[in-house]
Amino acid sequence: MQQLTVRGFGDELGEAMRRFAQREGVSLNQAALRLLRKGAGLSETPGGGCVGDSLDHLIGSWSPEEADEMDAALRDLAVIDEAAWGSEAAAGHQRLHTADAWPAGSGADRQERP
Repeated sequence: MQQLTVRGFGDELGEAMRRFAQREGVSLNQAALRLLRKGAGLSETPGGGCVGDSLDHLIGSWSPEEADEMDAALRDLAVIDEAAWGSEAAAGHQRLHTADAWPAGSGADRQERP
């Protein structure tokens, strides 16, 4: 593993990096590496990270009301028209499903499901 000493970045950048590290829950070193990789046009983690991690910074940031609002907005997307997907169209079945379970803690679990 290589090391690099960086000089002359000033108080403003140092403070911004400390805030970033605190917000992300990582060490100052990890924050610096993430920011350097991002500035270089690379993914924040070597190897590309996992699929769909671009919204991870939002986890836990919504209030219960905001989560409920999002769940309500997405509720119709839980309906699967099987005939449109052809899974049962050949058998002559045309029925609509709703998701059996909403993710725990999503806000929807506190409301009546469709």
